[in-house]
Amino acid sequence: MGCTLSQRQQQLLEKHFREVILLMDGDKAGRTAGAATADDPLPFGAASQSVAAHLGHGKRFAIIGERVSAQFRFEAFNIFNTPIRNAPNNDPNSTQFGFVSVNQGNFPRQIQLGFKLPF
Repeated sequence: MGCTLSQRQQQLLEKHFREVILLMDGDKAGRTAGAATADDPLPFGAASQSVAAHLGHGKRFAIIGERVSAQFRFEAFNIFNTPIRNAPNNDPNSTQFGFVSVNQGNFPRQIQLGFKLPF
C-alpha cells in the first residue's frame, strides 16, 4: 500500500472488512499520509477511529493424504485489552457536564479457538 491510500482502496477495504485500522509510520511520509487520510475520511467515517488491535491465525494439517484434514483457528479481539471510553457528557445544563464515565465503550479482550475436521 505504501504511504498513499486512494479512495478506491478505502472502498475496497470497507467492502471486505467490518472494521479498518490504519497504522502509518511515524516518519514524515507516514504523518503526511495519515493527515491526508484523515482529511478525506469517506467512506470510513467515525467508525474508523477505533484503536483496538485484533489478531487471528489458522493452520491446516493433512491427516490422511488429501482426503481428511484438520483445521485449527485462533482469534483474539482487542488483544491488548485497550479500553475505549464513552464520549463525555456535552450538555452544558447537566450536572455531569464534561464527565467521562469509567465504563468501557468497547468489548474487553475476547479469545476464541476453533477446530474443524473436514472429510
